[in-house]
Amino acid sequence: MADVNQKILLPFALRGGDLVHISEVSSGRRFDCLCPACRTSLIARKGTKLAHHFAHDAGSNCSVESAIHALAKRLIHDGIQHALSACTDIKLRWKCNECPDEHEGNLLKRAKSVRLEHDLIVARPDVALFDGANKPIAAIEIVVTHPPEIKVREFYENKGIKLVLVRISDLISLESLRDLKLLVADEVTVCFRKKCPVCFAPLATRSLVVVTSECYRCKRAMQVAFLNCANMELSLETLSENEVKIALSHGCRLEKRYSKTVKRTYLANVCPYCSAFVGEHFMHHYWYEQQERSISMGYHCFECGMTFPT
Repeated sequence: MADVNQKILLPFALRGGDLVHISEVSSGRRFDCLCPACRTSLIARKGTKLAHHFAHDAGSNCSVESAIHALAKRLIHDGIQHALSACTDIKLRWKCNECPDEHEGNLLKRAKSVRLEHDLIVARPDVALFDGANKPIAAIEIVVTHPPEIKVREFYENKGIKLVLVRISDLISLESLRDLKLLVADEVTVCFRKKCPVCFAPLATRSLVVVTSECYRCKRAMQVAFLNCANMELSLETLSENEVKIALSHGCRLEKRYSKTVKRTYLANVCPYCSAFVGEHFMHHYWYEQQERSISMGYHCFECGMTFPT
């Protein structure tokens, strides 16, 4: 709790049922500005040492965590309500927990209404979104210190309710909710990647990349092929027969060669003029060459190692 108190000050208060920012009031006791949590009057502090903020009286039992939590959910609720009334979108951005991607979508794509702390019996989300049939479709949970319990997560998953977890860690993350055009979430239980039909893991796009480079031995131009799978290089040994044919059709020369370095034989790019080959441990050098051709080859599953067409 001490960390929260040190990092986050209260930049908003309730005035006449609406939120007011500290920049909109004069300093001193503000009897018309109430704490979003305990509903007691606040003091507007506008000094030179700390960021301008609202403060409780000394000895108040209202915790900063409670006030920040109440404020954040109210800001998100009001921002969503305004967007729904104006028929505008709110971008939702998050780093996926299932794949390496950062996803972005429209938070209100299916939403028709929004409610604060709607009772779902097992859970009471801070902010809940509902579709046109009045069915809950998303639960927005605000985290200042404590994340949702496991049973709450399981309830959302079993009911098909998407969890949107928004962590408030500093004043900047709180102030970002003021004009809600973009909501950056710490977690969203949605992954946009296509899933493996075998093990259901997220699939990665698989591309055959061909670059023109210089042979290290004869210095003449040669074509070098490699597999780019979600910005990771795969061994040429994973090339399918069809992928080998496509690489050859683009001027590459692929042959089995023995490497003294790794003491084994593997498929390698070979210079058509002097027959020098590019060893596996040198392939990463070509990653930053001009990628003249990138041919989509479908999808790859890192979990089960299978490849699937587009």
